Amino acid sequence: MEVEGGHRNSVIKRRNPIEFGLVFNDAKEVAGWGLTSENGEESPVLLYENLPYVDIDKCIDNAPRNFRRFITSDKICAGYTNGTALCRGDSGGGLVFRGLHESKEKGDRLRYYLKGIASTAPTGDNLCNLYAITSFTHLLQHEYFIRDHYSGKY
Repeated sequence: MEVEGGHRNSVIKRRNPIEFGLVFNDAKEVAGWGLTSENGEESPVLLYENLPYVDIDKCIDNAPRNFRRFITSDKICAGYTNGTALCRGDSGGGLVFRGLHESKEKGDRLRYYLKGIASTAPTGDNLCNLYAITSFTHLLQHEYFIRDHYSGKY
């Protein structure tokens, strides 16, 4: 959709139900322009990373005690504890997974489905904690809110 020389996202209604549980444990992809090191500068180019799904109990266990209250029932966790992480500036980025879209008219096509929005991760002493798992706001947990408040005017 083009709007006065720019582009914007639009909400598209699904024609066929999506079985989200089938690929939930697969790696997810996330992109952002966040910091490239613990106290570094923001990336001038869009970077992406494949992040594995992390069980919520493991996510809570790996989080600092004072951060656990932010990992709520509407969150999905993904990431590593090995130095590959989202950083400041990546918040708001989409956690997507690839799925096969079956279409009789056009054949099967690989599509990306938005599962979560980068929400929060513990920082520690630096601007970014490269060894922390990130929590994402689970969009399906807010589906009715989104439907109730999206008017199609945007």
